[in-house]
Amino acid sequence: MFVVMALITTFATTPLTLALYPPWYQKKLEAWKRGEIDWDTGAPLAGSDAESTKRSSLVYEKIASKRVSRVLVYLRIDNMPTIFAFVAILGGKGSESSAVQVHPSQKVDETPEENQKRPLQAHGIRLMELTDRESSVMRVSEVDEYTSLDPIVNTFRTFGSLHNVSASGEVQVIPESSFSDVLVAKSSDLGSDLLLLPWTETGSISETQPVTHDTVDKKLEISTYRSFISSALLGAQCHVAVLVSKNLGGRKKARPGITRTISAISMRSIQEPSTAIADRSHHIFLPFFGGLDDRIALRLVLQMAENPDVTATIVFFAAPDSYYDQITPVESSSREVDSKSGAAVLQPLPEERDSVFFASLSSSVPAGLSSRIVFETVNTETPVKSALDRAKTELGQNPRNAGDLIVVGRSAAYTTAFAKELVPSKNSESVLGVVADAAVSSGMNASVLVVRAGKRGE
Repeated sequence: MFVVMALITTFATTPLTLALYPPWYQKKLEAWKRGEIDWDTGAPLAGSDAESTKRSSLVYEKIASKRVSRVLVYLRIDNMPTIFAFVAILGGKGSESSAVQVHPSQKVDETPEENQKRPLQAHGIRLMELTDRESSVMRVSEVDEYTSLDPIVNTFRTFGSLHNVSASGEVQVIPESSFSDVLVAKSSDLGSDLLLLPWTETGSISETQPVTHDTVDKKLEISTYRSFISSALLGAQCHVAVLVSKNLGGRKKARPGITRTISAISMRSIQEPSTAIADRSHHIFLPFFGGLDDRIALRLVLQMAENPDVTATIVFFAAPDSYYDQITPVESSSREVDSKSGAAVLQPLPEERDSVFFASLSSSVPAGLSSRIVFETVNTETPVKSALDRAKTELGQNPRNAGDLIVVGRSAAYTTAFAKELVPSKNSESVLGVVADAAVSSGMNASVLVVRAGKRGE
C-alpha cells in the first residue's frame, strides 16, 4: 500500500507543480527576483538597463581577468626596437598618461587607484652562444657579473622604468642547440603567462650576422631559426607569441634623395631629417575564426587595447560547417592530448562556443574601450581570403603612426581547411600557420603576431 501511494505521489508531483506554478509564472518570478520588473504591473523597472549593463561588465571582467601579467621576452640585438614597442603596447599606459609630479612637501597620502594597479612584469633573457673560446668560458663563470653589466639587459630595465613595466633581465651563455629548451624551462620556472619570441631580422640565431635588406627579405627562409621557433612552440606550457616585425615602433625607411656632389656649401642642406615619431598610435586587426588559439589572441588584443594609443578592429569570419569537413590532429605535445594513450586528438571544429564567446565580449566591452574597439561578424565561405582582404583595408592606412599589427591564432588544427584557399608556404608550414604566413607574404605594411595558446588551456 505504501509503495502504491509513493508511486502515485511521485508521478503526480510534476503535473501539480506545473498547475500551481505555470512556466509564465516562473519566468515572472525570476525576473522579479532579478529586479527587472514590477510585480503588480509586470512593467520593466527603470533600473533594469543599469542592471543589464552591470551584468555585462561582470562578463567582461571575468573574461579579461585572465590577462597576461608575466611575460618572458627573448632579447635580441636586432629586435630591440620591436620588443620595446610591443611590451609598451601590452603593459604601458600610453604616451599621455604620465602622472604629474608634486613636490614632496605638498603630496597627499591618497594614491590614485590607477597607480595602485600592478604593472606588467617582463623578464628579458639574452642568450649567448657558448663556444670553445676562452672569453666565452669566462663569461659562463662570471655570468652574474656579466648580467649586471650587459648593455642590452640594462637597456631593457631602463625601458621598463619609463613605461610602467616591471622589467628585469639576465644573460645565459649556452650552446646554440639549447636555446629553445632554456626559454621553455625559464618560462615554466617563472610561471610566465606569455613567452614572446621575436623573429630574427637576419634569419639566423646568431647575433653576429649584420642586418641587411637581403637578410630581412629572406628571414623566413632560414631553416635554423624555424626549427628553433617550432621547438619552443611545442615545448612551452604557457601561451606563446611569435612577432614578425614590419615597422612596429615607427622605424621609417630613408627616402631616396637626389644624387648630388657634396661640397662645403651643401653639407648642411643634405643632413638627414629628424625621424622622431610624432604619432605614437597603433591600429590592430584581429581576424577571428574560432578555436582556442583565436580566443587567447582575442583576449590579448583586448589587453593591448587598454593602452590609449591603440585602436582595434576584431572581425569574426564565420564559415559554414562544410568548410571544416576535414581537420588535422594537433601536435602530440599540444594541449589536446589523450590523458591515457598520449596520442594527439582532433581539435574540435569552430562551434557555438566561439560564437557565444565572441558575442559575450563584444556586448560587454566597457565604455572606456568601446570608442577604440570595433566588433563585426562576417559570414563567408572563404574566411581566410576575406580576412586578408579586410586586413589590407584596415592596416597601413596611417603611414605616420608607430606601426600597425595583425594578430592571428596559429590554428594548426585547421591547416587542412585553410589550405583549401591558400597553400601553406614551405618556409613556415607547421611553424607560423597558414593565415600568418599569408599575412607576412602579402606585403601589407603591418607586423604579424602569431598566438599559440598554452597547454594549460584557458
